[in-house]
Amino acid sequence: MIKVYIATSRPIGEKCIAHAKKRMPKGYQLTDVMEDCDILISVMYDTLLTEEFIKSRRCYNFHPGILPRWRGCGAFSMAILNGDENFGITLHQIDAGVDTGYIISTLEFPILPTDDVNSLFQKGMVMMYNMFTLNLPSILVGDYGYATPSKEGYVSNYTSRRELEGKLDITNMVRAFSFPGKSPLFYTDRNGNKVTISW
Repeated sequence: MIKVYIATSRPIGEKCIAHAKKRMPKGYQLTDVMEDCDILISVMYDTLLTEEFIKSRRCYNFHPGILPRWRGCGAFSMAILNGDENFGITLHQIDAGVDTGYIISTLEFPILPTDDVNSLFQKGMVMMYNMFTLNLPSILVGDYGYATPSKEGYVSNYTSRRELEGKLDITNMVRAFSFPGKSPLFYTDRNGNKVTISW
């Protein structure tokens, strides 16, 4: 019997586990003990796996972001900050790096001008669940076609949780653009209204 563990720290992972319980093929069973698994599937899991753990089993990750462009955490926020036109979910093999394993599949969708990080996250979770249900049978048997390495020359950005949290403080940005007679910082709200921010 091949044991499968679905690692998660989010509700989307629990939804995927519920799906897998109903669709586990003959010869496979879900386990509640990560160390006993033959196959690990990560769905929004917040802990890095050790190299020793990865070497002794097949490991896959459903990553919220287009790889190799947005590695690490905060891809939803970073894509918006960067002005990206598309977002996506990537299924990849887990290796010793952070989101650097061979890419199995990527599903992309447009980022609309009205999207904020929450709406993008919600769309991403729908996409991740759909991607999980479509790919579960093939990754269990290891028959998903050719997995591609990260594109050579493609811009890859890694964001740590600390770096992401550091972007929350815009004090210096406001200070840098608060000058009498000059245009202040602003943002455009969902209704198209310009809202200024000053020191």
